[in-house]
This record gives sequence, structure tokens and C-alpha cells, in this order.
Amino acid sequence: MMRKLIFWTVVAAMTLCISTSPFAQITPYYQGKTIILVQGREPGGTGAMRVNAAIPFLKKYIPGQPTIVTQFMPGGGGRKAANFVFSNAKPDGLTIGNVGSGLVANAILGATGVQYDLDKSIFLGASNSTAHYTFMTVSRLGLDNLDKLRAHPGLRVGAQTVGHDIYINGRLFAWILGLKDPRFITGYSGPELDIAMIRGELDARANIPDTLVQRTPEFLEKHLCIYMRSFKFPKKSVIRTRCLPNCRSSKASLNPTRRGKSWQCSALFAWWVHRTSYRQARRKNRAVFCATHFAKRLKILLS
Repeated sequence: MMRKLIFWTVVAAMTLCISTSPFAQITPYYQGKTIILVQGREPGGTGAMRVNAAIPFLKKYIPGQPTIVTQFMPGGGGRKAANFVFSNAKPDGLTIGNVGSGLVANAILGATGVQYDLDKSIFLGASNSTAHYTFMTVSRLGLDNLDKLRAHPGLRVGAQTVGHDIYINGRLFAWILGLKDPRFITGYSGPELDIAMIRGELDARANIPDTLVQRTPEFLEKHLCIYMRSFKFPKKSVIRTRCLPNCRSSKASLNPTRRGKSWQCSALFAWWVHRTSYRQARRKNRAVFCATHFAKRLKILLS
């Protein structure tokens, strides 16, 4: 009788320990909760499209399958959204952010309004691992070669905001191609930039090839624009430029004795910015070190 009593006492104790142990089945933290996904952009652009494509997978693989609600917070090339997520959002795992590569560029270049710390930020993942940019001008100007492009004064180059990656790459294109007194006009969303070029408000812009193919295929079909040069980050990444007539890599068109070294610095900076924004956080410190090495040169360019 005593042995049975001891046996059942041990069984009860073990059951109690298992039920209260960390291995016991518990309700996932995110079950029944809502995650706010703050986007540092306007709706309708390529970045928003990528986020919308990723949301179903986030819901599927986050334990508890929480509801995910998007909140758009444009401003300062992503600075407003980054500042909010870093300083104002509760540290409860229910607020995450998605900002373009301007997140890193603005911090490293010492842009005004940056209130977040890259070293204290947590980088979760990426929707893309390469970056391709092309510089396009409206066809009505007839700037179909580099000489005509460089000779045209006061080219109106559009972008979203100062600090946005489209703005930064537009400045890089203008500098590398040697444009004559370009004017940079901001204040548009991505789709509004396309409309502004058709209406004649803008003459040129930097863009992403997948945006052209998916959002504005009529630009290609109706030959509304001329595509001059492209950036590829990383260098060995593949970009299918057959859909962009006469589009070449900028590096091939440069005079290496005059601009070659500057181009290499700019390309490496942008590549590290891209990797830091979208790849593993363990590469972040190295990326910041390399980008800081070229910040002095680029501060003058991007001011």
C-alpha cells in the first residue's frame, strides 16, 4: 500500500513539473495580436508592393499567425518612420518597420533629423538581395546619347524626398554622368513621379527596372522615355536590360583617369548601404565601417 502511495505521489509530482516546465505547450505570444508594420513611404510604390507580397508569409510563419496592419509614414526618405520605430514604438514586438536603403545612407552621412542608432537597431530580413537602378529621360527631349545629355542645361530630375534612395541615386547619376546644372525636384510619391514626367513637369528620374516592367509597362511599349545608364549592386548581379533599349552600365562610359576612382567609391558605398539595409545584421558593423570611409566624399555630393 505504501509503495502504491509513493508511486502515485511521484507520478503526480512529475505531471505537475511537466505542466509548468518551459517545454509545456503554451499559447504563442502573437496569437490574437496585431502587428503594426510601419512603412517609410507613400502607398502605391515599389516598396509598398514588395511589403504587400511579404505580408502573407509573415503571417504564416510568425507563431500565432497575428494580424498585420500596414501604416504608411512618409517623410525624410524614411527618417520619420525610422525615428518612430526606434524611439516612440513600444518595445513589445508589435511594431516593425520597413524603410529603404536611405535608412543607412542618411545615418552615415549625418543627415539632419536622424534620431535612430543603427547599432541598436534589429534587422529582421529582406525582400531582395540586389539593387538595380536606371537613369531615364523623357523622349520628347531627344537626349538619346551621352553628349546630348551632358549638353542639356537645367535637367529637372524628380524624386520623392531628400534622403530617399531614388533621390540619392539620381544625384549619383547626375554627378557620374556629368550633367550640366541639374535641378532636383522632390515632393512626389513613386506613381506621381511617373505622371509628372508624362505631364512635362519633370525631365528625368532614377528608377528601378522592375518598377518599369510591372507598374508602368506603357513607358516601354510606347517609348515614352530614353534609358541612358544603369547601376548594378552587387557588381556581379544579373540585370535583364533587354527591356531597356540602349541601356548600358555607367562604369563602362567613364573616363577612368578622371572619374574612375570616385565611381568605385560611390558604387562600393551604395552596395554596402544596400547590404546593410536588407541582409543579415551580422554584416552591419563592417558595412558601416566601409561606408563611413567614403562619407566625406559623398557628403558634398548629396548636400
